[in-house]
Amino acid sequence: MSGGKVAGRRLALLLDLDTSHGVYRLTGEVLYRDPEPDDGYDGWLRPSWERYGPESLRRFADLIVTAYLDRSGGRSYGYRVEFRPHHIEHVTQASEIAATLRKVNAGLARMDREDGYLTDEQFHAFVLRVCKILRVGEVLVRNSERARMASGERYRTVDGSGLQAWVWHITGEIKAGRTPVGAR
Repeated sequence: MSGGKVAGRRLALLLDLDTSHGVYRLTGEVLYRDPEPDDGYDGWLRPSWERYGPESLRRFADLIVTAYLDRSGGRSYGYRVEFRPHHIEHVTQASEIAATLRKVNAGLARMDREDGYLTDEQFHAFVLRVCKILRVGEVLVRNSERARMASGERYRTVDGSGLQAWVWHITGEIKAGRTPVGAR
């Protein structure tokens, strides 16, 4: 992936598996690298609409990239980019959300025309397209328990092939009737 910095900050999309309400859903949220991390955490922070954090990254606060996973077949579907704010407090916030969604929708439409439409089983490609549009340079996924024990890292950076393998692993576990490791 290219780019990866907005307003001088390194950005990543953190993907995880959410199983709330009995539904399997892959979700991704934008994080930025803390330039001076303290001991005790991984150094990635979530943008916020509140008064802390870089103002230039607030447009990524509450942004989610998501896909649903079919429990029986394990396929991914319903790819979306959305915002999940608890409430919108002011016009500036609403304007930034609308501008970001317009940018993503226009970029996805252009990529569909130029590179072809995505089908089910291509959530990894959807994620990479959204990252390119938003200039997010890294994709992070949850490490398996074994990898976490070996590296001490909760998450690992993956490229396109690694992302595809991670999604396929999760959908394969679901298709086999097993709960994927790390499901929350």
